[in-house]
Amino acid sequence: MINVLLEAMAFGLSVITRLIGGIKDFFQQGKMGFITDSKDPQVLADYIRVLTVNLELRNAFQSS
Repeated sequence: MINVLLEAMAFGLSVITRLIGGIKDFFQQGKMGFITDSKDPQVLADYIRVLTVNLELRNAFQSS
């Protein structure tokens, strides 16, 4: 799973992920994207919605 995140970030993509494995060791909440420990799909949907409507935030994540 961590390799997928690293590859996404290498391509400049915003990341939305759950808090699993060693992700917390390198992922910076609010700088690279969003991370949650919730199993609620609505939380992930809300993060997707935020990135969909907020181009400035999406671009900021992509340039990190």
